[in-house]
Amino acid sequence: MIDLQTLLETIDQLPPDELEQIQEHIERRRFQVEHGTPRGETPDARITILKQAFSEMRDGLADNELHDVIEAMNSEYIEPDNEP
Repeated sequence: MIDLQTLLETIDQLPPDELEQIQEHIERRRFQVEHGTPRGETPDARITILKQAFSEMRDGLADNELHDVIEAMNSEYIEPDNEP
């Protein structure tokens, strides 16, 4: 593993487009750490996890209860954050 000082010195030598890639990577990693997203989890894997969770949530609901939940979720629009 590379030590921090060597990493910083290497970053100092990067061209602007590669610095942008580093910045994007750091932002993704920070989001993962702050939100408990496992490292290396792909978007497809996260979608699969969400679908499974939604399926488990629906299991105990009657059709009218599910309808009420969907209606409540769609009744108010909330502007999303501009986070990655």
